[in-house]
Amino acid sequence: SLVAFSSKRPSFQTFSSDAAMVRYTSSGARDTAFGTGGIRTADLFPLSWDVRALALGPGGKVHYAGMLFDGFDADAAVGKLTAQGQKDAFGIDGAASFDFGASDDIAHAIVVLPDGSSVIAGRQILQGTGSFLLAKFDSNGNRMSGFGNLGTRIHTMGIGYAEAFALATQPDGKFVSAGYA
Repeated sequence: SLVAFSSKRPSFQTFSSDAAMVRYTSSGARDTAFGTGGIRTADLFPLSWDVRALALGPGGKVHYAGMLFDGFDADAAVGKLTAQGQKDAFGIDGAASFDFGASDDIAHAIVVLPDGSSVIAGRQILQGTGSFLLAKFDSNGNRMSGFGNLGTRIHTMGIGYAEAFALATQPDGKFVSAGYA
């Protein structure tokens, strides 16, 4: 099956938006076993939620990442749905947002590991400098302290601005992220 994602905004007059996902069968029809009629919208937070990436994990679970605008700045956000499109035991009520201490933190990519943990890649902006942001989460949505500094790795390229848009896992367990600098 194929899962597509987007954000659903009630109108252009409001900043609030919800995560929206649709699962399709191999023939292109909506998979009615997912969400309601193949569609899952999720009002995950009270303000604006923007899905940027998703990946399928063990048991057909849907892991997704993006950003949450909390009224002050953007925070990286991650979430997980069951194979049927219901909120899974992850973070608080199926999702979690993380402020990595910057003015804007956004996840653009996510990979899921065989044990159900996930890694996101994106950007952190601190004092006008953009850096690659990587963070690793266990299958329950907690940052894994054995990865980088308390589950997070920030890499400043030393040239003013950098942002990761892609992430892959090598067979040896190493991660490769790509973007621009």
